[in-house]
Amino acid sequence: MRIDLIEKLVALAEWHRDRILEANLRLVFSIVKNFVNANNTFDDLLSDGIFGLIRAVEKFNYENGFRFSTFATRVVRRNAYRMVVVNHQDRQKVSTGLQDLELEISDEGRSSAISEKRWLELRSHLAVMLDDLDRREKFIVRARFSLGSHRKRHTLQSLANRLGISKERVRQLERRAVDKLRAMAGETQLGELDSVQR
Repeated sequence: MRIDLIEKLVALAEWHRDRILEANLRLVFSIVKNFVNANNTFDDLLSDGIFGLIRAVEKFNYENGFRFSTFATRVVRRNAYRMVVVNHQDRQKVSTGLQDLELEISDEGRSSAISEKRWLELRSHLAVMLDDLDRREKFIVRARFSLGSHRKRHTLQSLANRLGISKERVRQLERRAVDKLRAMAGETQLGELDSVQR
C-alpha cells in the first residue's frame, strides 16, 4: 500500500516537473539567443540551456522567496555564459598550440645549419661558461640550446610565457647572454651561434 502511494507521488512529481519545463522553454529560448555568435551555435546553447532548466527545476525551493522564473533565469544565463567562456578558452588554447608548433618547426629547421660535431663542441664550451651568466640568462640559454635538463629547444614564446615577460624581451636577454659567452670564448669559437638563433 505504501509503495503504491510512493509510486503515485513520484509519478505526480514527474508530471508537474514536465509541465514546469514545458512552461519555461520560451524563457530558455529568449536567454540563449542573446549568446549566439559565430562560435556558439543556437542548438548547442539551447541544449545546454534546457539541461540548466532541468537542474533548476530539481534544485528550486519556493521557501527561499524567489519566483521559479527568476531562479531559472539565473541558472540558464550562468550556464550559457560559462559555455561561451569555455569555448573561447578552448579556441585560444588551440590557437596558441598551433603557433607554438609552427615556432618549434621553424626552430628545428634552423638548427640544421650547424653540424653535429660542431654542435657538441659548442655545447661543451657553453656548459663550462654558463656559470658566469645571471640566473635568467642561464635559464634562457639552456632552454634555447637544449643544455642541461632541457631535452628540446624551447621557443621564444614558450619562454616568454614561463618567465612572464614579452617574446621580444626574451630575444634581447638571449642576445645579451650569447654576446657575453662570445666575449668569454672568443669570436672564433662561438661564431656559428648566429646561424642557430636567427
